[in-house]
Amino acid sequence: MLIKFSVNNFLSFKETQSLSMASNKSNRLQNHLKAFGNNRILRSALLFGANASGKSNFIKAIDFAKHLVLKGDTSRINTDKKYFRIDKSYQNKPGIFQFDLEIKERYYSYGFAISYNTNQIISEWLIDTTGKENIIFSKEQNGNNLDITSNLKISDGQNLERFNIYLQDFKKNEMSNLLIINDLSKRTSDINECNILREIMDWFKKIIVIYPTTHNRSWGFKTISTDNDNLLSILSELDTGIESSAVKVKDLDLVFEGIPNEAKETIKKDIINDLKTNPKNTILFNKGKNIYLIQNKENIKNIEPIAKTITFNHGNKDDYFEFNDESDGTQRIFDLLPLLSIINENHLILIDELDQSLHTKLAQNFYNTFMDSSNKAKTQLIFTTHDILLMDLELERQDEIWFIEREKDHSSKLYSLSDYKVRCDKNIGKDYLLGRYGAIPILKQNIDLGQKNE
Repeated sequence: MLIKFSVNNFLSFKETQSLSMASNKSNRLQNHLKAFGNNRILRSALLFGANASGKSNFIKAIDFAKHLVLKGDTSRINTDKKYFRIDKSYQNKPGIFQFDLEIKERYYSYGFAISYNTNQIISEWLIDTTGKENIIFSKEQNGNNLDITSNLKISDGQNLERFNIYLQDFKKNEMSNLLIINDLSKRTSDINECNILREIMDWFKKIIVIYPTTHNRSWGFKTISTDNDNLLSILSELDTGIESSAVKVKDLDLVFEGIPNEAKETIKKDIINDLKTNPKNTILFNKGKNIYLIQNKENIKNIEPIAKTITFNHGNKDDYFEFNDESDGTQRIFDLLPLLSIINENHLILIDELDQSLHTKLAQNFYNTFMDSSNKAKTQLIFTTHDILLMDLELERQDEIWFIEREKDHSSKLYSLSDYKVRCDKNIGKDYLLGRYGAIPILKQNIDLGQKNE
């Protein structure tokens, strides 16, 4: 689980800003916590702030770090203009990203610093912080020298020697753009003491990021474990106006028509692997104006995916709506529904603008459903929102509510409601709009439209 994320010199984040998922001492809403001995970690965080305050940039910071870790090579990601551009000197300063994590009830600090000028990884570290700090590996620029150290105990002498040789490879200039954790997680696959490298990599693989323009196909073609009748029941309960639907089998190759061959083969592989896990799963896949239900062919033991187009009846059985005809809110529901099928798989889920196109009650329902259904898992949800009605201490704890404010130098400042003394029965949404907590737009006057009253 994520305990804390810190970022420095990335987009609007100038100096180090941190979001902590470690709980305060409050005993309210204990089902929003996961306890590990004396340590308690929050399962959700909500980010509020004015437009252009940096909320989306916070999501992008984690997303950027995720992609770099999984690619393992700075040449394979876009680092152009990722520094704090308001101050030109920050182009010459590193971008720094650090994740404090709980993995199998032990605690680790993993991070790296990247040079935007050279695209080199100038430092990287993985430290076991469970008790006395133990350096699993550390790479640090020290003047003109590059220091690489490790205190990892490996019982087999040959494996220890091999591990140290691999580490020293990162002093070579041709390795300067590679992340140690990605490279060594593969090269040490037969060394048990190095399993933590693969466990950290697996944690990053389980980060799901959803932006306002993200459709469910963009974050892994995830499934919703339900049949069509149950799907319709869900849509009806959410008051979408859909009364019934019609499905028609469509050739799978036609569904993927127009998608580049390499991407198409990856999609098919993901679909088959998903259906192997559970042949009864339904994969929601929207493309163009249609949404498709991809399922395993009925009454066969082998995996043979088939696609069905789905259209919707809103009261006129002679004129069904295609997916593209549905409201933005209904389309957003389809993008979020698959999350409810994976909430017990220990993901970190980040949603930029959860409330986009959703009524407050729908957003509240999604949040409550998520928290209630995932309370036995290590899944965490972090989302940004402008909906003040979601800022409710009956829904969340004080330490789950965070603010992002744009400073005078246009940098982003991140801070928690826990920094204020707030009673649990307080109407914090009203106080927020009155400016008590900052992070609101500063409007000097009404907009002058250049019109004169006659």
